[in-house]
Amino acid sequence: MKWIMALLVAGILLLGCAQTGGVAQETGGGTGSGQPATGGSGGQVIGVGETTGGTGGSGEAAAGTGGGGGAIIGVEAPTASEGDVTVYIRNFEFVPETVTVRQGQTVYWVNEDNIPHTVRMIGVIDSPYIAKDGEPFWHTFVEAPGTYEYTDGIQASMHGTVIVTR
Repeated sequence: MKWIMALLVAGILLLGCAQTGGVAQETGGGTGSGQPATGGSGGQVIGVGETTGGTGGSGEAAAGTGGGGGAIIGVEAPTASEGDVTVYIRNFEFVPETVTVRQGQTVYWVNEDNIPHTVRMIGVIDSPYIAKDGEPFWHTFVEAPGTYEYTDGIQASMHGTVIVTR
């Protein structure tokens, strides 16, 4: 009987901790996005683009979801300005494959394929899944001028280049 009570108390404590949740924030200075965020049920997820409450306990920058009753804080995409560039993910290619932007301008990646893709630029970007018909992923290039090569973290054969100028 003591074992049953001990297990019951432990189960209640664990359930209470899981429902408390936590704050899961993204990081990624200057990117307007970051790593996938994870929060417990009822926790807070800071996402990117349109975010909606839900029953899950995790969120991704492109479509964050939070646990039931948790607060969702959305980060709106920057307003497109002259010189910003859109790269389309189409037929397992980045189109155009190479783009040039001035330092401080934004590149938007829009997925038109039927499967999710990512943008991985070592030391600069590691995007969450970019779903078809979902919010675009974007990065504002505050990095030093130079040539930045990237791949899709899912389909490693997909390559692209961003050239940043002053």
